[in-house]
Amino acid sequence: MKKITFIILGSLAFLSCGETVYRENNYMFQLPQKDVFVKTSKRPGGRFVIFFAQDSLSLYNSKDSIELRTIDYIQIIVNTSDIYARTSYSTIQSVGCSKYNIEIVPDNFFINHFFENNKRKPPYTFINIDTKEYNIIVNE
Repeated sequence: MKKITFIILGSLAFLSCGETVYRENNYMFQLPQKDVFVKTSKRPGGRFVIFFAQDSLSLYNSKDSIELRTIDYIQIIVNTSDIYARTSYSTIQSVGCSKYNIEIVPDNFFINHFFENNKRKPPYTFINIDTKEYNIIVNE
């Protein structure tokens, strides 16, 4: 009996010493009726990166990105060459611009310029991302 208990405890101790491997979670999609592709990447260390490109192949080398921490949500408005983002906290760590003009705007600018009567103005595309739960909502 002591031998079996020792083997079970030894096995449990050995199995509990395993290293946890974190991997990135990526999701890629094209915005409706726009030549804009988006790739989101939830990374280890509490980082969340959103990449923008004109085609799906360019996403892997894209310098147009927004990096933030994974504790918040971000709302994004996309036009053909302009991207406007707002977030409730100062969780944005970096913004990279190359082919797109990416701006972080305050709440009142975001609401007054892109919405009318709580409806999105055309021709903008609205993206809402919950970085903690990894939920993405796109309204054409």
